[in-house]
Amino acid sequence: MPFPKSFPTLPLFVAATVALAGIGRAAPYTADANTLLLFHLDESTGSVTPNAGTLGGNAYTVNMTTASNTPPVVTAVLGAAAFSGFTRSAALSSGYLIGWDKNGSGAYQGDGSADGFALTTLNIGNGGQTPFTIEALVCPSVINVNQEILSVDTNVAGTRGFQFRLNTAGQLEFNAIAATSGGQILAAVPANGQHAFAANGWYHAAVTYDGTTLKLYWTSLAALKGTNGRANLLASQAAVIGTAQGAAVGPLAIGNENRGPAGEWFQGKLDEVRISKVARAAGDFHWQFVDTDNDGMDDTLEQLYFGGLSQNANDDFDHDGFFNLDELSAGSDPTVASSTPDGDGDGMPDSWEQAYFGTTTRNGTGDYDRDGLTDKQEYQAGTDPTNPNSVPGDVDGDGLPDTWELANLGGYGYGAYDDPDGDGYTNQAEMVAGTNPLSAASHPAWKSPRVAFLRDTTVTSTACLMPAAPTTLYGRAINGVSFQKQILQTFQGYQYTAWYSMSGTVQNVWLARRSVSATSTGAWETWDTGSEFLNGDEGNWDAHNVIAFGISPVDGSFHFSWDHHTNNLRYRRSIAGLCTTNTAAWGQASSLLAEQQWLTTSATLITGVSYPMFVTAPNGDLYFEYRVGSTSAGDHILHRYQPATSNWTLAWKFSAKEGSYTGVGGGGGVITSTSRNAYENGFDFGPDGTLHHTWTYRETDAANHDIHYAYSTDGGVNWRNNAGAVIANTAAGQSINVNSPGIIMKVLDGRQHLINQQSQSVDADGRLHVLMLHRRAEADAAWASGDAVFTTEETAYYHYFRDPQTGAWSQRRLPYLAWPVNSRPKIGWDTEGNVYAVYTTATTIDVPGYKPGKLVVASASKASGYTDWEVVQVHDTAFNGEPLIDQARLTADHILSVYIQEDSATTTATATPLHVLDFAVGIPAASPVSLAFVGADSVVSVAAAAGTTYQLQTSATLGAGSWQNVGSPVAGKNTVMAFPHVGGAGQAKRFYRFSSTTP
Repeated sequence: MPFPKSFPTLPLFVAATVALAGIGRAAPYTADANTLLLFHLDESTGSVTPNAGTLGGNAYTVNMTTASNTPPVVTAVLGAAAFSGFTRSAALSSGYLIGWDKNGSGAYQGDGSADGFALTTLNIGNGGQTPFTIEALVCPSVINVNQEILSVDTNVAGTRGFQFRLNTAGQLEFNAIAATSGGQILAAVPANGQHAFAANGWYHAAVTYDGTTLKLYWTSLAALKGTNGRANLLASQAAVIGTAQGAAVGPLAIGNENRGPAGEWFQGKLDEVRISKVARAAGDFHWQFVDTDNDGMDDTLEQLYFGGLSQNANDDFDHDGFFNLDELSAGSDPTVASSTPDGDGDGMPDSWEQAYFGTTTRNGTGDYDRDGLTDKQEYQAGTDPTNPNSVPGDVDGDGLPDTWELANLGGYGYGAYDDPDGDGYTNQAEMVAGTNPLSAASHPAWKSPRVAFLRDTTVTSTACLMPAAPTTLYGRAINGVSFQKQILQTFQGYQYTAWYSMSGTVQNVWLARRSVSATSTGAWETWDTGSEFLNGDEGNWDAHNVIAFGISPVDGSFHFSWDHHTNNLRYRRSIAGLCTTNTAAWGQASSLLAEQQWLTTSATLITGVSYPMFVTAPNGDLYFEYRVGSTSAGDHILHRYQPATSNWTLAWKFSAKEGSYTGVGGGGGVITSTSRNAYENGFDFGPDGTLHHTWTYRETDAANHDIHYAYSTDGGVNWRNNAGAVIANTAAGQSINVNSPGIIMKVLDGRQHLINQQSQSVDADGRLHVLMLHRRAEADAAWASGDAVFTTEETAYYHYFRDPQTGAWSQRRLPYLAWPVNSRPKIGWDTEGNVYAVYTTATTIDVPGYKPGKLVVASASKASGYTDWEVVQVHDTAFNGEPLIDQARLTADHILSVYIQEDSATTTATATPLHVLDFAVGIPAASPVSLAFVGADSVVSVAAAAGTTYQLQTSATLGAGSWQNVGSPVAGKNTVMAFPHVGGAGQAKRFYRFSSTTP
């Protein structure tokens, strides 16, 4: 089984039951040119040089109990009885140390006169400063007592040089005792994480000094490969250790201080003690490890335990439920089932628990990352229990199957959105195409659909733009907000829209329509309804009080609702036939009925309304959906319009605030909540009548979590999870809630910048597309304490889509570097199943949608499995709010219509133009000119440039003087532009060209 990417895969080991030639190494350390002293401590006599450093001398075990300053030599360290990496037996008690015989006399002079050592011995220079490195492999049984790793320290004044030790506070400490100031550094040994202290585990401890800065390192050998061979820096601080302080001469003692029988003896094991005359960098320590079969285990240990290299790290040789790697890491015997690395008996190795959870108190039955696997199951599967994306088959959680990564990338070094061969296609795209991700010559042939700018029309020049913060709390846009899902709709030859006007201190609801056919559009026919914006205007500006409208295909009536954020319902409808049989009545005051605060009966007012939404089913049913309640206590309601009576059905609740949730909140701490609101991406009917719904939950801490999904095949009465199980029968009084099983499509905790009310759409195949922005998964975007809950920083847009046959979900990511995230996005699709995203981009960081930005159009092809997302249009106008699209026109005409309002530098409430921009989609690439067809119209596209005026011309013969102008001259933009020839596709052979002028 492959290794989880986030868990150490090449550790160093020590087995407590046997004496090895080195601590989990194929050989002891070797000295380099900067090594002055290197004591191996546990090799046999004659196997290595006793001291591999250039200062010479030997090391001896010394009995301190006979005299405090002149202890006698007991025996040489190498080859000594009872030694294995400074293992202490009954014969080696607290009265012992290892001393340096500097002069090679065969005796250890503890007074320091003959065997004295000083820091200036290392490398005098650098203006009196002395660079050095002191390091050792340590295996402490405790850390909360004073215990020396290496010291120059006696009871005699002037000979107290330094101490490098663990202290009573559980800190790693270096103290240049003779230094008057700045010669001490200490830092707590980690209590959690991959370098956390565990009794009898092996660590590398080091202190370095470069002449100006002291640094401490503490590195778990079991986690070494996970650090890419770099030591783990604990602390760094400026320090001054001058020549006078560094010249204090005393005996060099390993594992104790030379200050009396009791001393500060090291309670554990030591090995490979080294002193160097340079300040080594994090990647410049000796990590000697031989793994010829590349399975993450040291060859020496494999030979010792298994008699060869046939075992893998995630095999279980003794069938005790624990991987070979974890047994060796913990010092248990991987060949004996009764010897395990699980001290608390919960089926998970203690070191594994400590590395992932920072504790060993979890019992294996919990699901820390809420991905459906218990912690113990994650261990058994080799996945990361803290990463919900890490699952069997994708242990590194990057969206690429492990088998494909190993076969095509040789490991887990790259992610799904990387492009190691630089051919412009991500690993994900190469996987879908079956091409080689490491060869630029091998790549997919597809390209995302091209999009050409067709026209920009101004619906009105007096649309309301709210004041800037702090007067308005939720951004300035009230016309063009993400949860206005269908503010632009094409129905039976007309395109309809709505907005709030701005006339002094009066803001009214206006409606408009224009005729549309293929590329042609008529003039906007605007209509002041007289319905005033009251609840969220002056004195209480609130950008949540948006307009929503819908059209009933059955009786042709027009319905709209507006102006509430936990207010009483405001609703009006038209006479029947306004949008079908009586279109001539558009704009007549008598065509609209009076305002209602009810739907079924005037005796039943509807209160506490927010976020109204109209949705039309394929059979013509018109639904009305809204929230009642608040941001942390919201229920969601549905009604269905009854054209025969011009009334609505009784309300039914389908989504409830109740349920219990425990998870990580926006501030990084664990929260528990019993009330919430479901923030909806929307409701969309598929071609078969299935109603699809995605949403996020917001708990009481104001952060959103998880992307959820449910569907209904009977118009919202019964709701099912992704697997098809009924989770709520609303006819029986049931509702979807946070505890409904199987509703989480994507696990995202409260730290993921998951903004609410984003985007979804269902294409002609019944494929649900969801487009949402949230935090990226890469290390450079990791959560840090103090991060804002809602921000565009460290985010990208993610496209999720559901296979209509299998229900399987897939994930893609849109490019984010050149055009960063700014607003919430919208996603639409064409009849070929290609998809298009619209959003704004800005370099400033804020809550999504709160800053003006440029309009962006991006596209991806169905043929590529939506792996070829590319930005295809960017418009420089400063727009405010969030762009919205007309899916019906996109489907009918291959024209992407985008609704968005201009920004203003004025910070008070003001009027600005409201635009609808049209784009022709799915056209050939303009290189430099291309021809496409939309219905009966020809569309000629050109890679245009600002400052140039373009005139489309056509001819049937190419003869001189036969060219005729099509339309009027158009000023160019720095983008691909489309020029239509209405009816051109229905004529006989035609030729097209551009006449251009540049001032």
